[in-house]
Amino acid sequence: MNFNGQHFDIRTFSGVDGQKTPSWTPYIFQWSQISNYYLAEAQSQAGDAVKSLHIGSEVVVNGRTLHVTQILPNMDRVNSYDTVVSMASQHAIGIQTCVNASGSIVATYWAD
Repeated sequence: MNFNGQHFDIRTFSGVDGQKTPSWTPYIFQWSQISNYYLAEAQSQAGDAVKSLHIGSEVVVNGRTLHVTQILPNMDRVNSYDTVVSMASQHAIGIQTCVNASGSIVATYWAD
């Protein structure tokens, strides 16, 4: 995955029930439960890069160029599954990263 002049390798994440991605990794994780949904650990370089995305930002995934079209900035990480499923059905991809230190609040970035 490429955006903001940076490249991040994609790994698979299969956690459920509010599990968090591994900390301090250089990867973006593709969630096995929703194949067009990606997770970036907030304290990593990938998480920092995701937080700098804005409406119109270019994101390249597996050679496909997309642009951020919607951002949901403050979602409860554990209780947002239905929203994520709905948004994933409306957009080509979604990328999530935590926005607070405890990881309880996330921002999602949607691209088409």
